[in-house]
Amino acid sequence: MTLLNIKEIGIDFGGIRALDQVTLSVEKGEVFSIIGPNGAGKTTLFNVISGVYRPHRGSILLDGTEITGVTPWRLARAGLSRSFQNLQIFGRMSVLDNVMVGRHRHENRNMLAHLFTLPSVLAQNRISRELAQHYLSYVGLDIDARRSAAGLSYGELKRMEIARALATEPRILLLDEPAAGCNPTETDALCAVIRKIADDGITVVLIEHDMKLVVQISDRIHVLNQGRTLAQGKGAEVMSRPEVMTAYLGEHGTREMLRA
Repeated sequence: MTLLNIKEIGIDFGGIRALDQVTLSVEKGEVFSIIGPNGAGKTTLFNVISGVYRPHRGSILLDGTEITGVTPWRLARAGLSRSFQNLQIFGRMSVLDNVMVGRHRHENRNMLAHLFTLPSVLAQNRISRELAQHYLSYVGLDIDARRSAAGLSYGELKRMEIARALATEPRILLLDEPAAGCNPTETDALCAVIRKIADDGITVVLIEHDMKLVVQISDRIHVLNQGRTLAQGKGAEVMSRPEVMTAYLGEHGTREMLRA
């Protein structure tokens, strides 16, 4: 079942065509990776999908519903959540409070109810705390959730961000370079979390430069180069294509690798 359908997406910045006729579809419950050399248009495509940019051409469907140009907060309500390459955390808040932020769209935000701390607000806060703790455990962060988020390691912060994204209860999760800056142990932990998320029925679309991780967990891979689709298919098969190797290594590098 196709959950995300992107049709001939294009966007220009001045005289630069950042994306040109990009078409892809993502099936429910799969891990779908978007890769390509620097400047290929990967993050731009994520920004278009997540409502940060409005495309100039093409359309995006989420479970058959048009979402082209829909604002990020409306997309969150529709079940699309995203993490960013650069950490977006509240360093002075606790780990638990950071994850509870993801429950915002599910909570009653009536000002009077909060002003008078009605029983419904207390019950709501209790549920949000319990769910936040659940998602922390889900991503393998069995830590004192009352500690400051600023005290976590880089790999732990990455998993905390994923826990916060999961707290929105998404149908599809966009992860922008989740393993960037992580050591091999942290990357292995992230890999296990991402695979677990997909196995539990949440579709994962990710941008990643760690090719070992990409090949290991991806059901399918989509390769971008200079804003256009270069190749699409299953892991190792896509990575072994000469045009993909050339995009990453250049013609000389590809010849040398094939000769080795």
